Amino acid sequence: KSDEEITLTDFTTHNITLVAEARYTLDDTQELLSSSPVEMMLNSDLSLNIRDEVEETEDGKEGHTIIWLLENTFHDLVNISLSADIYGDTSFDPEQLVTPAGEATYDPDTGKLVWSIENMPTSVDILPLQFVLTRNDDNPSQSQLVSKVTLHATDSVTGESMILVGDEILLGVPQVE
Repeated sequence: KSDEEITLTDFTTHNITLVAEARYTLDDTQELLSSSPVEMMLNSDLSLNIRDEVEETEDGKEGHTIIWLLENTFHDLVNISLSADIYGDTSFDPEQLVTPAGEATYDPDTGKLVWSIENMPTSVDILPLQFVLTRNDDNPSQSQLVSKVTLHATDSVTGESMILVGDEILLGVPQVE
């Protein structure tokens, strides 16, 4: 079924058993062919979107307002961690860091940004992290500002670990939402 026909909240369990059947007629006799059962587990519908808005700063540099947006409506999540590497001669302004949940840390020595969230209940279906990066120089050989974002989380109902990878931020390429 399509997402217009059913939503995850309609399910009362996270385990599904599926059996496919084919009915056909052979020599005027109706036959039935059944598959072996297929066991499926429904984990959270967690998604990660990366947004980048580029503007010129007051001092003529290239400023990037970046948002990592988590969305989830099916199961509570725990032990959530997102991380990415920031490249080039870039300034990270901790004063412009906005995080409604968890803790975000940036290590200027390694260029790694990590956002850790203890839990995300389904009552909070959207969590954003917003931060600002300023490019201090225009290196023509640099093609990437931020690496792909790696997200690790645990579905609290199924106990299953989940890994998602979000888009990188490329330089000179408009970001598509």
